[in-house]
This record gives sequence, C-alpha cells and structure tokens, in this order.
Amino acid sequence: MLERYREAIRRNAMAHEQELFATPEVWALGSHAHTVSRRALLLWLVLTGHMDWSRELGDVLYAALTDGAQCAFSVYRYSEEGCPEETPYLRAARAELVRRGLAPEYVERAREAYLSEGTPWGKLERWTAPGEVVLLVDASTLALSPEVAEACRRVAQRVRPEVGLLAGVTTGYELYDLGLWDEAERAAREVAGGLQALGARLVVADSAEAAYALRRICPELGVELGCEVVHVSQWLCGLGDGLPPWRYEGVVTLHDSSRLGRGLGVYDPPRELIRRTGAQLRELRYHREQALPSGPTFGYPYPEAVEAIARRRLVEVLETGVEAVITTSPYARRNLRLVAPGAELRVLDLVEWLQHCWEG
Repeated sequence: MLERYREAIRRNAMAHEQELFATPEVWALGSHAHTVSRRALLLWLVLTGHMDWSRELGDVLYAALTDGAQCAFSVYRYSEEGCPEETPYLRAARAELVRRGLAPEYVERAREAYLSEGTPWGKLERWTAPGEVVLLVDASTLALSPEVAEACRRVAQRVRPEVGLLAGVTTGYELYDLGLWDEAERAAREVAGGLQALGARLVVADSAEAAYALRRICPELGVELGCEVVHVSQWLCGLGDGLPPWRYEGVVTLHDSSRLGRGLGVYDPPRELIRRTGAQLRELRYHREQALPSGPTFGYPYPEAVEAIARRRLVEVLETGVEAVITTSPYARRNLRLVAPGAELRVLDLVEWLQHCWEG
C-alpha cells in the first residue's frame, strides 16, 4: 500500500523539523518520534526492509492528527523538493497495520461496531425524508452532539421546508482515517444508495468531516454519489435573501476545521454567515490555511494527551477575548469543550449558533 507514496516518504524523512510548531501531538506526548520527519523515517525504514511493522509503530502512526497543518507551515511547500502532505501515506500505513492485525484495539472496536450496528459509534437513530435537496447529518454529529443534529434539522427546515433528510449514517470518514478501507467503501456505497433512494440532487453535509468524506474520500474509494455535495455553510450562503433575519451583537471567533479548510478550501462561507448576523468576528492568531488543530477525531492511542492538544488551541481563543468560539466539526466542538473555562467561553457549532441567533 505504501509503494505509491515512496517518494513522498523519502522526502519527508530527510526534512528538518521546521514543522514542529504545527505538530501539537509532539508537545502533548513529549516525544520527537511524532514529528513529520520521524514518522516518515520510520516508514522509510519499513519500506527499505530495515524495520518490521509492529504495534509500537502503530501507536506512533495513529497518534498523528492527519490534519495537514505541518505542510501549511513548511518553508519548502512550494519547492519541487519540498515536504509533501503526510496524511495520504499515513492513512495507507494505517490500512496496512489493519491488514496485519497490528492496529490499536479501538480500531477493531470501531470495525465491530460498524459491522454490527452500522456506525463506528454503535446503534444510532436514523431519520430519512425524500427531497431533491437532502441534509445529511453524519453519525458523528448525532453521537457527539445530538443538539447540533437537531439544530441542523430545524434550521434547514426553516429556510427550506421541503428539504430532505438523511441522518444517523456514517459517511465513512472515521473508518477511512482509521485504515478500515473496506468498511469505509461499504459505508460510502450505503450512503450513495440512500441518497439515490431519496431522490437527492444536492447533498448538504452538516459537518466538515462529512463534507470531506463525500467530496474527497468517496472518489478515492471509487464511489460515485451522482449528486453535488456542499457544506451547510455554503448552502446557507447561497440562499442569499432567502434566509430569515437574525442578529447577534457580541464578539466571536472561528476555529477553521482542518477538513473543511485545508481539506476542501472552504474558508469564506462560515465567515460570511457570521458577518451577516452583525457579530464582530475576531480572527485567531493562526487561522484559515494555518489554523492549528484542536485535537483528534475518532479514538486516540494516547487519550491522556487529548486535552493537552486542545489546550494549545484554546490559548489562541482566550487571547482574542471573545465570548464564543464557532466550529464546523463535532470533533473540534468536543475537543475545545473539554478545556473551555465554563461559562466564560461558549463553544458552539456554526448552525447551532445560528439557531440561537434566530430563536434567541
């Protein structure tokens, strides 16, 4: 699986560690084994027959956040000999670990949950309604923040009462990122079939990960959806004057999700929606393409480090002096809420926040 990435691994293995700042797992775990260059060097040793696959190697590879921040900070990013993004080959390496039975235990538990209950989270309620425009609420949103799932449904039906709905399914993002590629393909095909059955021509993805999975991972797996995919922020912005009036007089900031931002290049629609409320948007020190991650998504080999990773991002948020931080990912919302200082700072999903603006 790794041979197609041989050159990318070689180049990153020889790079110096100038991306260290954008790799918070190094600081949280206290080991340089988690830098881009060290991870690449370990894989290079495997590729060249100087090291074997092992569970210990798996812990290092699964500790990577696969968020692409390091490449955004690389001084070599525009050079032909520069440092390529590591996420593609890290996911391929994880798939090889799965094939060899060397992945962390939580990966196997995710597989078993998906095969028995239909999502990595276990059994979840499913909602469906036909329509040419279908709001897709991913299983991760229902599992981590059911109130956000309800906000998405209410907001979508308020602006377009005829909108269809597909909620409680997994788009396969978590499965693919964990290296469970066969299961990810199966999940993607199930979603494609569900959308076709509902008559969808446009899919509105509720989260950064769902949008990324449908637009990037499905093509990687050879799955055709047969319809256009947009993130909910893009859809709402596109409605223009069709949106109901809302108002917010406070000061907020926006955490750019790695999957929505660097993954899909969607930066402006969330900001435009915030501006339309009249709120003052105060940017974080590192934002848009250089936004630092808030932490992992599904599972982590070092759970004790999750709060330390989130706290590095929280420091930036607190520096702005805002009263709320807006996210577009259920994982970012969860991670930042782990460390947010109670009532002093609200951590809200974008659509959840818009619902508050509309309904008070």
